[in-house]
Amino acid sequence: MAMAWVWAGMVVLSLIFGLATGNLENVSNAAMEGANSAVELSVSMAGVMCLWSGVMEIMNACGLSQGLSRAFRPILRRLMPEASRDPETLAAVTANVSANLLGLGNAATPMGIRAACRMARGTEGVASDELCRLVVLNTASIQLLPTTVASVRAACGSAAPLDILPAVWVSSLLSVTAGLAAAKLLVGAFSLVVLSGDGKLVALRDPNGYRPLCIGENEYGMAVASESCALDSCGFRFVRDIQPGEAVLIENGRIRHCELYAAAPRRSLCVFEYVYFARPDSVIDGVSVYEARLNMGRMLAREHPVEADLVCGVPNSGLEAAMGYARESGIRYGLAFVKNSYIGRSFIFPTQAQRENAVRLKLNPLAASVRGKRIVLVDDSIVRGTTCRKTIASLRNAGAKEIHMRISSPPFIHTCYFGTDIGSEKNLIANQQSVAEICRSIGADSLGYISVDGLMEACAGCGVELCAGCFTGDYATKICCGASA
Repeated sequence: MAMAWVWAGMVVLSLIFGLATGNLENVSNAAMEGANSAVELSVSMAGVMCLWSGVMEIMNACGLSQGLSRAFRPILRRLMPEASRDPETLAAVTANVSANLLGLGNAATPMGIRAACRMARGTEGVASDELCRLVVLNTASIQLLPTTVASVRAACGSAAPLDILPAVWVSSLLSVTAGLAAAKLLVGAFSLVVLSGDGKLVALRDPNGYRPLCIGENEYGMAVASESCALDSCGFRFVRDIQPGEAVLIENGRIRHCELYAAAPRRSLCVFEYVYFARPDSVIDGVSVYEARLNMGRMLAREHPVEADLVCGVPNSGLEAAMGYARESGIRYGLAFVKNSYIGRSFIFPTQAQRENAVRLKLNPLAASVRGKRIVLVDDSIVRGTTCRKTIASLRNAGAKEIHMRISSPPFIHTCYFGTDIGSEKNLIANQQSVAEICRSIGADSLGYISVDGLMEACAGCGVELCAGCFTGDYATKICCGASA
């Protein structure tokens, strides 16, 4: 239908421009010549296609097609073990692949549709990995004999219509290899929401569950968001989290279907969601981000106590952990900085100069609050050390007597491959320096990180396992450089 409108629009525009420029006769002649050329090409191709269709029938009659299919069945059984258990499905797949190998796309299509329909039985509209591989094989269209292309070349007057064979073989091999590798090997962190033109919404979460995704509802319908706080702000009631590897279909304001489309050995929400990424008013996989950060502060106070006059948090990421530290330690909680709300996350700026400038503009110390006091300064993490170094220096300039840095995450020593923009591990100060060296580098009187065990205890109750690969190097899945979990 869409193409009909496109063609109709092109015809109307051609007529309009022809009238406007006085070339209506040329437009008419071009249309007639194009139609004549299309008919001639189709007629000339028909003979060649009939020839190869006849060849296909001969191959079927003498058993060559069946032999080709049998030759490829061991490979197809490895690629599609589930489909291979059904003889009819396997027969359709092998016929589809064999026809494509011979360049007979028209013959391959009905076999491919038959195979796809059989492979999709019982999946409720969710494509399996094997069905995706079948699509890859058909899209890549690997060919031993590109009969259709050769027919077009012959019809257009090519003296050697099959001289493209080497290029076709190489391109087909590369495309199939790349497609299968992508379908089989690519992993990552994602939460995906797709809205169709007919009002259907599909939401899915990656099989490991690295990133959160949740569903809300109100009297008008349903919504999907990465955090529950977004649902709250828009007037939706939280319904539930989408599970790792789950796909949900929402239509007409209600959930029509949901199922696990893929499973992973480890369900691993990124623990940095609780440490930093998520807003404190969100609930992720059953755990309040606010409560988790309070617990981080309590654990910090137990693991790294210190005598001080005031506990302060670096806005906004360290405020809740600072409150927890103050409650656990009995040290008074107060403010040390006023934050400029118009400056974003400083650690993701591309250059060191930009990061330092962002820190300077983002935080302004409260001299009246910190002057002459021993300060416990709590922050979520130390990535490159830029923020800590600048904030500590500004507190000293404001008159702070001592500054004891406490971090509500373990040392950040490994690159995150699943969404945190870090780049090389050389950018991570904890990868290059010891805790004592970092303490001297940032200018603190003492430095304490929460332990990995302490962080996990602070987030206890989460409905899935937590990924702490950036702290431990133990990733939930294989990573791009070839290291494994």
